[in-house]
Amino acid sequence: MSRMRMVLFVLVALLLTVVGPGPVAAAAGPPRIDLRVLVLTDGSPWVEGIREQLDAEGVLSTAVNLSDAGRPEITAAFLADQLPDGTPHAKFDGVVLPSATATGVTAAEQTALADFETQFGIREVDAFTFPSAAVGLSAPVFAGSLDGVTATATPAGLGDAFRYLTGPVAFEDNDTAVGESFGYLATALPDDPATGTHFEPVLTATVPGTSTTAVLAGVHKIGSRERLVMSFAFNYHQQQFRLLSHGVVDWLTHGVHLGYWRNYLTVHVDDLFAADARWSAAAKCTPGEGDCPPGTPDTTPIRMTPADVDRAVAWQQQAGFTLDMLYNAAGSDQTIAESGSDPPDHGRARRQGPVPVAQPHLHPRVPGLRAGLLRHPVAVQDRPGHGSAGVRDPGTDRQRDPEEHRLGRRARRDDPCRRARRGRALGHEDPSPAAGRQPELRRVVVRAHHGVARHGRLA
Repeated sequence: MSRMRMVLFVLVALLLTVVGPGPVAAAAGPPRIDLRVLVLTDGSPWVEGIREQLDAEGVLSTAVNLSDAGRPEITAAFLADQLPDGTPHAKFDGVVLPSATATGVTAAEQTALADFETQFGIREVDAFTFPSAAVGLSAPVFAGSLDGVTATATPAGLGDAFRYLTGPVAFEDNDTAVGESFGYLATALPDDPATGTHFEPVLTATVPGTSTTAVLAGVHKIGSRERLVMSFAFNYHQQQFRLLSHGVVDWLTHGVHLGYWRNYLTVHVDDLFAADARWSAAAKCTPGEGDCPPGTPDTTPIRMTPADVDRAVAWQQQAGFTLDMLYNAAGSDQTIAESGSDPPDHGRARRQGPVPVAQPHLHPRVPGLRAGLLRHPVAVQDRPGHGSAGVRDPGTDRQRDPEEHRLGRRARRDDPCRRARRGRALGHEDPSPAAGRQPELRRVVVRAHHGVARHGRLA
C-alpha cells in the first residue's frame, strides 16, 4: 500500500469515528401526542358511560377489553414510541380505567401506565374507585345510596373543566322503592411534600344525616401525574353523569380533542287541538279517566281558545323562544263537526307564532312517530292527509302524509328511548361503538302534554 493511500485510509477512519457512518437526526423538542383516548374496559356501566360520551362527542378512542384473553399487553411500546426524527411520540392523550385498581390490569401494566402518564403529562380517569390513601382519600365516611343527593362543584372544578355548570349536581331518585345510585364519601388526605402528593376536590356533597361535607370526585396528583378519581357508580343515562360527562372528557384531554358537543332545548306541546279532561278539585280525581267514584259530577274539559293562541304568540315574541306545538287534528275535526268551525285552528297559519308540527289524527296507531317528530320536527300549513296523496293509516279512513310516514319509520329505528331499553344492569346501552358515528348534536326535549301549556303559566 502506498504512503498516499495509507494516509487517505487513516483520514477516512478518523472521520467515521467522529461523525459516524451517516447523518444522525437530532432529537426533537416537544413530543407529539395523538388525539386519541385509551379506554381499558371491563364492561362496567361507569367506564362504558365515559366511553359512550367520548363517542357521542366525536372523540377518537381505542378500547381494550380487559376480559379478552387475546388483548394486547399494555407496555411502554404499546403506549409510546419514537418518530424517525427522534421526537417522542405518545399514542394517546388520555387514559380511562374502570377504577384505580382495575381487575385485569397487571402490576407491570399499572407501572407502564404511570410512567407513560408522568413522561408525557397524560391524564387518567378512574371511573369508580373505592376511597383509599392510594388515591389521596381517607377511608369512606359514608357508603350507601346516593339517591336524591345534591352535590356541588367546587371552585377548583368550576374554574377548570366543569366551568359550564351553573348550579348543583342532583343525583337521580326516580323511584323511592328502587336503589339507583351507590357511592362512597370520603375526605381528602393532607398534602405530602416529600412525594408531591395533593388531592383537589372537584365535587362534594353533604354526608347523609350529618352536616359534614365530603368528596365524591377529585384530582389526585403525584408529582406531574394527575388522575380524576370518582367514588360513585353511574351509567351514561343518569342525570348526574349527564351533567358531569362533558367535563370529564374536557378534563381528561386538557380541553384539546376532536369532536363537537352542544345541547339544545326544544319545548314540544302535545295534542294542541285536543280537549283535556279537567281535574276535580272537590273530588280529587279526574272525571272520565276512570279514577273517580260513581256519581262524581263531570267537569268542563279544557281546550285551547283563540286567546290562548294570541298569548302563546305574544309570549314567544317577548321571550325570543319558539314553542313547537304538535297538533292533533282529530280534536279540531270533532269541534268542526259539532259547531261548524274551530277558531283556534287558525292559529297555525301565524307564521311568526307557534310552530305547528303534524301528528296523525290517531297517533297511537303509529308507534314511535312522536319520537320521530321530536328529532325531526316538520312545520305544516294544513292537517295531514286532507286532499293530498299519502300512505293510508291502517285501520282508519285517513291518508297519512308521506313525510309523516317516513318520520314514523325513522323514529322506530332511531328512537333513543328504544335504544336505551336494550340496556342491562344499571341501564347502560350496548357498549359496542357505532362505526363512523358522527359527532352528536344533542337536543334536550321538554314535552308538555295536552292542557299543560294551555291553562298553565308560560312565564
